This record gives sequence, C-alpha cells and structure tokens, in this order.
Amino acid sequence: MNLSEKVAYIKGLAEGLDLGTETKEAKILTALIDLVDDMAFSIAELEEQFDEVAEQVDSIDEDLYTLETTLDECLEDDDVCGCGFDHDEEIDGDIYEVICARCGETLYLDESIIKAGSIDCPSCGELLEFELDDEDEEEDDE
Repeated sequence: MNLSEKVAYIKGLAEGLDLGTETKEAKILTALIDLVDDMAFSIAELEEQFDEVAEQVDSIDEDLYTLETTLDECLEDDDVCGCGFDHDEEIDGDIYEVICARCGETLYLDESIIKAGSIDCPSCGELLEFELDDEDEEEDDE
C-alpha cells in the first residue's frame, strides 16, 4: 500500500466513526487527515521528480564515462585516436566542430587542420574538405 492508499484508508476509518465536524476533536482529526493527504501528494510528486533526475544523472554519467574513455585513449596513443591533432603541440587559434556527413561522427579540429583543406574521417574514412570564408582569411592576415 502506498501513502495515498493509506491516507484514503484512514479517511474511510474516520468517516466510519461518524465523528461529525462540530466537536473540537473531530475538527483536529479532520485537519490532520487533510494535512497527511497533502503531504502524501507532495511526497509522490517528489518521488516522480527524483526518478526523472536519477535517469538524467545516469545518462550524464554514461556520457561522461564514454568521453573520459575516449579522451584517455586519445591522450595515451595518437595512433588510436585518429583525431588529427598533434597532442604534443599546443593548440593555437580556434577549435572547429565538424560533423561527418556520411557517419555523423563529430570531430573537433584546430585551425591548422582546417587551413590544410581536408582530413579523412577517423570513423568511416570519408574525405572531409574545408574551405575558410574570405572574412576568416582577412582576419588572419591582420
């Protein structure tokens, strides 16, 4: 029996006693039952919200684990990574997010790779070609 069912049972018992609403004791008992009913409703809502948050935290935890594993592999061995970065070199400039049109893999590339013009997708091997806008090149010249 959950809390709402227990409160309904207590309400039924109180009504079965036919206490009325005129005596001080009956008023107090009715007020207490109403209070417990409100509390049971609030607790049920909080439990639902907690379950939703717990699911979101589990999802975030799984995503974080995947990210940490990928990053660890990337930092341990450049050959395994395949991201195109020279991990021993500091990154200068902007980082660009590129999504492979073929497999949907998201790559994060530095400006030097974008300026090189192309890279093979490490997931599917698709040639990804890049072209900087004239505005970007003018900003770099200044």
